[in-house]
Amino acid sequence: MPRAKNAMLDFTGLPRFSDIRAAEASEAVDAVFSALARAADSAAKAPPEWDLMWAPLEEAEADAARVWGQIEHMHSVMSTPEWRRAHRDNVEKVAAHYARLGQHEGVYANLRALAKSAAGLSKARQKIIKDALRDFELSGAGMPENKKERFRKNSEKLSALAARFEENLLDAAKDNPLDAAEADLGEMPEDLRRAARHADGFRFTLSPPSYAAFMRYSPARDKRREMYYRYNTRAAETGPAARDNSPLIGEILSLRAEQAALLGFSDYAELALQTRMAQTPAEALDFLRGLAERALPHARREMEELREFAASEL
Repeated sequence: MPRAKNAMLDFTGLPRFSDIRAAEASEAVDAVFSALARAADSAAKAPPEWDLMWAPLEEAEADAARVWGQIEHMHSVMSTPEWRRAHRDNVEKVAAHYARLGQHEGVYANLRALAKSAAGLSKARQKIIKDALRDFELSGAGMPENKKERFRKNSEKLSALAARFEENLLDAAKDNPLDAAEADLGEMPEDLRRAARHADGFRFTLSPPSYAAFMRYSPARDKRREMYYRYNTRAAETGPAARDNSPLIGEILSLRAEQAALLGFSDYAELALQTRMAQTPAEALDFLRGLAERALPHARREMEELREFAASEL
């Protein structure tokens, strides 16, 4: 079989990351999500049987997830203007496709019919069907049309806000780098020194590899403290306004609360726990409080050891 011209549409082996191009992202997204929409329409009309109805839809969904996964990966690890544009041009479109699929009443009805005859299927397939029905309900299947439309718009907006949030973090990691001298590097390995070399000294950013190298090896306590502060306040109100994620957090929380209300939950915590082991927000909080109670004595002992070490060695 000849290789696909667009490397993202080649499903014959592992993703060809060295061959994929940002300029081809929209073509790939349109191709696989159009195929997924056709598969959904076919699944709605097919006999409610695993091989005839559900398996082809799963395959189309896997292809779509693979293409979008490649784009999200390149956007995350490279974050070039080209990949940012490719991601930004498609993120809301992809969210809209998934929202429409999750509210496809024909597929939802046929899946319910399949569930009624699922006793003869393997336990794994029964679990897949059960989880799929849950996911349809959490996507707004069965809602009145006016609520469906609002839910879809909110889903698209949440995807766009999440993308902006991530880009702000990536950009903030490059902002305000810390310049260091040879004496600030301690026993840092040569390869990490080479990566940080800049002009007449060394420069470290808040990107995880650079930050981790400085925090692990530098003996300069004041500079480590400065790096720690910058890292934990990146993309916040202390930095450039264009990078501040605080307003985005407010929008995300508001939209999540509205999504939960549209689905009949009292808050987003209840909605989020529908796909997790904890059954209620109170159960999750009880677990965290119990974990903290058990961990605190050990943390106090470790802190005391650090104080003794600092007093005797530093």
